[in-house]
Amino acid sequence: MKKNDGKNQIKAVFGEIAEQDVDAIALPTTPSLRMDIGISAKVKESAGQEVEEEALQHAPAAMGNVVATGGGSLQAGIVFHCVMVTLEKETSEELLRGCLGEIFRQAEDRGIKSMAFPALGSTFQGLTPQTATDIIVQESKAAVDAGAPFIELVFTVCDRTIFSHFKRALKKHLK
Repeated sequence: MKKNDGKNQIKAVFGEIAEQDVDAIALPTTPSLRMDIGISAKVKESAGQEVEEEALQHAPAAMGNVVATGGGSLQAGIVFHCVMVTLEKETSEELLRGCLGEIFRQAEDRGIKSMAFPALGSTFQGLTPQTATDIIVQESKAAVDAGAPFIELVFTVCDRTIFSHFKRALKKHLK
């Protein structure tokens, strides 16, 4: 599923976020900044330990903060670690929206043109996959509509149900 307006492409891809050919990826994390939960643990396997070690230099981080590190062995040169999951493995719509806003601000400051997102927060208590994907698409569209210079935003998941939620959100918000 893909939407292209001639200058911006926003799409949902079924696959591994660690394999995406983009400038940056975003991952959920706890204040510890350890890459030991969900998709973050999986990405660390591909990126290498150095990504987590760089993130840990900023720990503990406050809820809502976004810490940028290098991408290690990934094609993506930057990993945005979104501090949006409590130690009790909970999150919220407000934390997701706040982290997305900060990711987009930092990405724009760094001249990033392409980014990939998993369904941030969708597997933690406080957000359903449908709500998380809807918010991610809404906030991404708002950033592009506000003039953010992103050429490509890729929503990448390896779960068929969450992939279908991203496709529905794209149809709903990108008409």
